Amino acid sequence: MSGNNTYARGGNTAPQAIQQQAEDALKKIEKTRAEMQTLFHAYYSGILHFPFLFDQLIYRNTINILDGPGSAGKSTLALQLALATIFQQPFLLPCFSHRREEIGVDISNVIYVTNENENPKEIMVSRLASMAQAMNVDWEDINKHFSIFYTENCLTEKLFGTITPTAAYTTLQRAIQKYQPDLVILDNLSNLAGIEENSNAEVNTFYSYLLKLKTTILILHHHAKSDITNGAGETTPRGAIAIRENARCRLVLKKDVLAIEKANFSQYDQHYIPLARRDGAFFAAVPEPLTSDDLKEIDISDETKNNGNGNGNEKKTSKKKRKEDLYVGEFEVL
Repeated sequence: MSGNNTYARGGNTAPQAIQQQAEDALKKIEKTRAEMQTLFHAYYSGILHFPFLFDQLIYRNTINILDGPGSAGKSTLALQLALATIFQQPFLLPCFSHRREEIGVDISNVIYVTNENENPKEIMVSRLASMAQAMNVDWEDINKHFSIFYTENCLTEKLFGTITPTAAYTTLQRAIQKYQPDLVILDNLSNLAGIEENSNAEVNTFYSYLLKLKTTILILHHHAKSDITNGAGETTPRGAIAIRENARCRLVLKKDVLAIEKANFSQYDQHYIPLARRDGAFFAAVPEPLTSDDLKEIDISDETKNNGNGNGNEKKTSKKKRKEDLYVGEFEVL
């Protein structure tokens, strides 16, 4: 190897700018080591707890994703999560109870980011009013603590090959500073990200900007249309794997089952919640999340099954038969 190689191993002849970057990186490593040591002491002292927003499901200041096929009810379920956040109630089941961050603060703020074509005001009001009645909560409190940010622009865009924040991102950033929400919902990724969904690098950059907002974020995402239109029995999330893998919690809604495909630090990772719909909202049809084996034992389909005699007398083995046994959690829809 030539002795005058600028980047010779262990050498000290790299350009000054690179040397400074390396020094800064080393300082960051040392700072991280000190922070980790403090956290280790806190953990072994029993005073470090994961700051959950909803126990065993979503914890604060993270990116979470809810995906599923079109018309599955993602926006409706997201609104239920929003109201559970505002009124600090459990989400669907008692095990997913709301965790207060401040003692004495009994109501929280939520920001819902979407465009008016996706979620017209009239539909949003109708859904919220129905849920308010079902939850027996005051509409005025919803009006005070639920903010909709309608934007026709993406939060980021590609300029000269680089993903950069837009004016819409700055607006959201200022809204978060003003209202201090416990939850921000982005409905949906395709309309708001301004990135190439199949690019892991661009997804990672978009997520990095979301993390700088320092709040809990739920992103709604659609499944591939090709799976829906070609009659495939299953649908799959579209786009780069980073969309799902880099989310702390990943929920999938389809066929009236909410799958908890990923929930870091939760005992309910890879569990399922059969759902029933009533009065425009969802409620859990079981007292606690199920494993995949448990789910196979439950028939929640509303479809009739022929008993094989060909006389048209069909036998219901589904929700109707089990309705008296359906469990309704603390988020109750009557």
